[in-house]
Amino acid sequence: MDKRATRIRYLDVETVSFSSIVQIGDSRSVKPSADILAVQKSGQPPSDLGFAWDRYPIFQTKLLPKIRTNIIDGDHFHASDIKIRKVDVLGVSASSIIHVGNTSHVNSLARTKHIRLVHSNDHS
Repeated sequence: MDKRATRIRYLDVETVSFSSIVQIGDSRSVKPSADILAVQKSGQPPSDLGFAWDRYPIFQTKLLPKIRTNIIDGDHFHASDIKIRKVDVLGVSASSIIHVGNTSHVNSLARTKHIRLVHSNDHS
């Protein structure tokens, strides 16, 4: 992997959460992972009792095996550096990546289960 200097004049990122990455420069491997269980209950005090990870099959799902192939690639960079004037980002969440630079391998995983418990008399 050819290496280049990364120059950013202005970078503004409001929020980075849940296994997300802001990467400036080169990396060999990036592997963010997030398992998220989001529970929304109306009319009750907040509690995570009764919401165990093992109750939801999405979190036990086996990932597909990696596909191994012979790839012949080549890169030619017309400029020696990566130059960026301005980057504005509102948010990066759930195993996402903002990356300015080179990387060899990216393997990102995000599994999310949303549960909404709404009482029948709640019309909102």
